[in-house]
Amino acid sequence: MKAQRNLITFVEKNTRLEDLQLINCQMVPEVLSRICLELEQMQGLQNLNLRKNVIRGKVPTKSFSEALARLVASAPALMHLDISGMFLDDGGVRKIMIEGVAESKTLAAVHF
Repeated sequence: MKAQRNLITFVEKNTRLEDLQLINCQMVPEVLSRICLELEQMQGLQNLNLRKNVIRGKVPTKSFSEALARLVASAPALMHLDISGMFLDDGGVRKIMIEGVAESKTLAAVHF
């Protein structure tokens, strides 16, 4: 848990990130949600890769889907999103697609 707190602190302090890849980190949905909320402050984020952070069967996945949808819709430079291998439920995928991807002005590639 300390490593996850350190990661959140890092994201909070480094507002100029353009590329963030958190692959197969096995983070709990609450931490992923918090990271998404912090990433909303980053005007230059172009690539977000959360591949293989399996959250199937863990709660609350709804808050993660909502936070990610908000991030995707509001990130002014985000062009690439990879959330493959996360085993999101149908409702989460729907929320991300309808409220995030469909509203994004810059997203060029999405991997589920």
